[in-house]
Amino acid sequence: MSEFELIDSLVNLPSLLRRTRKARRLSIRAAARDMGISFATVSRVEDGRDYMVSTALVVLRWVYEVR
Repeated sequence: MSEFELIDSLVNLPSLLRRTRKARRLSIRAAARDMGISFATVSRVEDGRDYMVSTALVVLRWVYEVR
């Protein structure tokens, strides 16, 4: 992933997370469980209200399936 792709992913994190979750046919609760974070955190990210770096890293690892 290039520096520009990473920046784009961070800027678009809410919609990227929502699209990925829906493509995988997961509820917010199921996605949260899969990522090991709370339902409320996933909800805040999707709503664009959580931009903590630690949360963004967890979400990006899940979106891009980095284990």
